Amino acid sequence: MTGDLSGVNYSSIRAGLLEFRRRCEMVQHSVLVHQMCRPVWAAWMKQAVLSGALTAPGFARGGAARRRQYLQVKWIPQGWQWVDPEKEFKAMLLAIRAGLMSRSEAISTFGYDAEDIDREIAADNARADALGLVFDSDPRHTAKDGAPAASRTDATAGEPVAAA
Repeated sequence: MTGDLSGVNYSSIRAGLLEFRRRCEMVQHSVLVHQMCRPVWAAWMKQAVLSGALTAPGFARGGAARRRQYLQVKWIPQGWQWVDPEKEFKAMLLAIRAGLMSRSEAISTFGYDAEDIDREIAADNARADALGLVFDSDPRHTAKDGAPAASRTDATAGEPVAAA
């Protein structure tokens, strides 16, 4: 209530922050997106198609199902800052590896789109490969600890192959 956080520990501040975030996300999705963003998007699309500024075959005369396809949008709110980024990032990695969270979901918590991130990573990797650059953050070339990745053996021929 007072904003004095001097006597709190990691667990209590994180618990309070998670509850606050849940409430904010509820308002973001059920009020802002559902009651404001979606209607504005639908009106904008309709006007853009009718004015000829946007070509969307079947939008005006294709029926409700076709219109719904054009109106599908993934709303991604701005990401949240973490209380302890190292702990929370490790927990996120464990959740992804355990199959409890997708990379797309993890990326969206930062406020980004996974497809955009994947394209950026592919472009970065292609540029690094073209320039002969190897970074310790690239799992194609290095192990978790940053050391060069150990070569593997081809199961069919028993021949060593480069780490992929």
